[in-house]
Amino acid sequence: MLERRIREMHIIKDYVKPLRIMAISYVVGGIAYSASVRLFLRYVGKEIVFTPLVSIMLTVPFWPMMVFADLRWVGVMPQDVVAVSALLAATCVLWIKT
Repeated sequence: MLERRIREMHIIKDYVKPLRIMAISYVVGGIAYSASVRLFLRYVGKEIVFTPLVSIMLTVPFWPMMVFADLRWVGVMPQDVVAVSALLAATCVLWIKT
């Protein structure tokens, strides 16, 4: 009975690891996108409308849609490159670390 329970816990742990890594990488990509957008707007000289707290809360969950819109209508922007590379780097680092 104990061996069966240990085996079940190991199976659950194996399924949870990729989900945890994907969730953390998604948030890291969103924060990188939000920060790079703010830096890009300052560099270009445009006015930043929202405070950092509001803008991070709005961009972190929906950054893939914003990257898609940038790629479709504007072209490759610096924040898109930063977000995708942060996502890939976080995934690789977390996968190797855990």
